[in-house]
Amino acid sequence: MKKVLLGLFLILGAISFAAPSHVNVAKIQNDGGMVLIDKSNAYSFGKLVDGNSVLAVTYYIGELGKGGVKTVSESLKNEQLVDGVEYIGSGESEAGYIHKLYAPEQGYYFYIVIGKDQKIKNYVVTGVLQTAEEYSSKSDLKAVIDLAIEEGEKYLK
Repeated sequence: MKKVLLGLFLILGAISFAAPSHVNVAKIQNDGGMVLIDKSNAYSFGKLVDGNSVLAVTYYIGELGKGGVKTVSESLKNEQLVDGVEYIGSGESEAGYIHKLYAPEQGYYFYIVIGKDQKIKNYVVTGVLQTAEEYSSKSDLKAVIDLAIEEGEKYLK
């Protein structure tokens, strides 16, 4: 479990976010969420999805500038291309973008999800699912996108 959360924390460490005031922190904690980042400029939590998977949700606040969420998506992808992590591919659905990475030494896949629509202005929900399972079909990847976005949006006030 510690390795799983450490892996997620390392991936999220490259992401610069602002602590959102519209996040229901009490509900996250009541639902078993574990705070990964809680600073004046960042908020992220992780929770077990099943016995072998962890989902980390991070809230990004701020003006997105030119390119919007698509630019954020590409930036996150590029920041994760480090030694020991292989970039497998990307895709999108109506709800969000997804990037699939694999860490062969750990045997984990990382699915980085960025929500397209903003439920609250200037709030972008991102999620990282770390799992030993490989999801390749469009329907599986869409389910990962939906899981990450729904889990993040349910804690917005």
